[in-house]
Amino acid sequence: MVDVQRGTMLQVRGAHSLSAGLAVVLLGLSVLTAVRPGVATSASAPGPTQAIVLTRTSIIRVDVASSRIVTTRAVGPGSARKVVHAGAFVALQRQRAVEILDPRTLDRLAAAEFSQDVRDVAAAGPLLFVAAGMDVHVLQVGRDAQASPQARVRLPKPADALTARGSRLFVIDDLATPLYAHLIDVSRPKTPATTPITWTDTNAHLRAQAVADRWYVLVGYTTIQERGQYLVILPARPPLRELGRRVVALERKPVRPAAPVAHFVEEFRVHRRSVGQNPLLLGVARAGDQVWLVSRSLDREGAIIERQMPLGAIGEFPHERRGAIELVGARLFVAAPSTLLALDVDPPSARITRFKTPTPILSFAIAEPTR
Repeated sequence: MVDVQRGTMLQVRGAHSLSAGLAVVLLGLSVLTAVRPGVATSASAPGPTQAIVLTRTSIIRVDVASSRIVTTRAVGPGSARKVVHAGAFVALQRQRAVEILDPRTLDRLAAAEFSQDVRDVAAAGPLLFVAAGMDVHVLQVGRDAQASPQARVRLPKPADALTARGSRLFVIDDLATPLYAHLIDVSRPKTPATTPITWTDTNAHLRAQAVADRWYVLVGYTTIQERGQYLVILPARPPLRELGRRVVALERKPVRPAAPVAHFVEEFRVHRRSVGQNPLLLGVARAGDQVWLVSRSLDREGAIIERQMPLGAIGEFPHERRGAIELVGARLFVAAPSTLLALDVDPPSARITRFKTPTPILSFAIAEPTR
């Protein structure tokens, strides 16, 4: 078990003050604001073109390159929460069930039901993972679309977020203290092995993502003197040892009127660029009266924001979303309130693809995600 101690975190936070007076550098993403809503233009780099978009009233299969609807189906308002690709199928998270859908027609083929609320779902190939109550269920989706149970992992507290990559499942418990993260090895689906991590921070929240051989955990905390976020870098497999950490946002209390606006990230992806280039954290953040897409270099502590782009007004932005940002190769997909955006981040491009939806986007999944 690895304990992340606050004493270490205080040393990291001190390094951030060295860059507090640095100006925000606006690069590639800033020019995207000139693109008119509803106008579709092609992003340059090749990439997947199929997306499954879940809105408050419907689930839609979209050809991203042409911004054209291929298939659409109505869903009951308030009951659908998240959509993911599960092998050759699409999984739709409901309140107490996960539906298995045909990816072409979006028709329901089968369903797995649970006695408690489904908190999150994730998939890796034919394996489907469902967090319900204090359990993480491991299921395998067969060719007939039936989800057969493989194992059930009991956790100390309910899990809130799942991220799957290959034979590993990364689990976040984001409720009351103590906060847990769990690494579950599912290379043998019937006998998964769990490695827990605890965080000693209070009034904190966690987010996580796995990329290649790294696992990134974003920790947000609040104290009497300040609030902030820092990113912990861990190996993607045991033994779990901290490889580094980076400050993402910091705001001292009371907030000075002339202080730079702090962008606290809600959902994020880390882009591991070419050899010799520093990784980028790409995140959705709320600041002022706008929701922003921000990019921050992870090369050093207190690195400044490199790019930013407004996604919409806070009052128009949906809450309680899972799956609002996705990175496939160097192509970034982001759900603005009622628009799916696709843009290139390496190298940055001013060209963008937009797909407008009639109601706000709750979640989306890109065909054949590589993370």
